Amino acid sequence: MIPNDVDTTVAASSNTYDRIVTTKSTDEDFDGVSGVYRYDEAGDLAGSGLTVGQVSDHFPVYAEFLVAWDTD
Repeated sequence: MIPNDVDTTVAASSNTYDRIVTTKSTDEDFDGVSGVYRYDEAGDLAGSGLTVGQVSDHFPVYAEFLVAWDTD
């Protein structure tokens, strides 16, 4: 759900360390939307006095699932 070309770390290098692992029955409910929440680009640290590295060395990853028509 998180492709190999997605940078999930705050390091200067671009690496994909974080993944989302599911079962086959869960895959059926995946709606195709996933990614990395870049809180540094969202402005969530503005005014906090914190740097990205002080929060974490990884950005959160997410995936969206359909719950209205659960297949299992």
